[in-house]
Amino acid sequence: MGTGGSGSSEPLRISVCLATYNGAAHIREQVDSILADLGPHDEVVVVDDASRDETVALLEGLADPRLRVVRSGHNQGHVKTFERAIGEASGEIIMLSDQDDVWPRGRTETLATALADADLAAGNYAILGDEQSGPVPPLTPAMDGHGLGNVVGLMLGRRQYYGSCMAFRSDLRSVLLPFPRAVEAHDHWLALVGNVAGTTRHPAGPVTLRRVHGANLSPIRRRRIGRVAQTRVRLVALTGIAAARALRARRGHRA
Repeated sequence: MGTGGSGSSEPLRISVCLATYNGAAHIREQVDSILADLGPHDEVVVVDDASRDETVALLEGLADPRLRVVRSGHNQGHVKTFERAIGEASGEIIMLSDQDDVWPRGRTETLATALADADLAAGNYAILGDEQSGPVPPLTPAMDGHGLGNVVGLMLGRRQYYGSCMAFRSDLRSVLLPFPRAVEAHDHWLALVGNVAGTTRHPAGPVTLRRVHGANLSPIRRRRIGRVAQTRVRLVALTGIAAARALRARRGHRA
């Protein structure tokens, strides 16, 4: 699966970046769903953040040549773990995944097709077992190409970007990496970079089936006002960083 490059019918290679930490309970189901949706030349890059359970053993037991497991020597947190996984990816298209969700069939094709004329694609999730559920408000195709509006919407909490529902072209890494120290959520940083430095697409329908439980990284409950204000200040600062990096990248391409 995937989308061909300009003048080529060959599919672009897809790298799925997966961060794990003590995910043994659900990791097998998730990785099985990912591998079932990939082609023979795609890859899954797992960076394990020093798990203390059977996560790594379960992954290595799959013995699939498309699966590559990288172990961290010490726990760094999910943001640094995703940053490393993105840096390890070798594909032209990079997709992100949480450790405890399930991919619906056709997700890879949906996001890869959206990237035919875009740098970033972001879809929605549905709750596992309730496919009519999802984020409120959802991302919609009407948001395509509205970079400034999407950035403002993200700051105001009106654009629900989740890393597990996103994919991007690998050349976006020239702006994305390394993550600034101010990044608290990799999905927010990726959404900012995609909307500031490139073109975005928001395909309709769920691209991830989300398992809801007490240990989910992305909070569904409302946060305190003070915390929201701090996050918005950080997002403003990160928008400036993304814009400055994008400008340098454009100048570098012209040189």
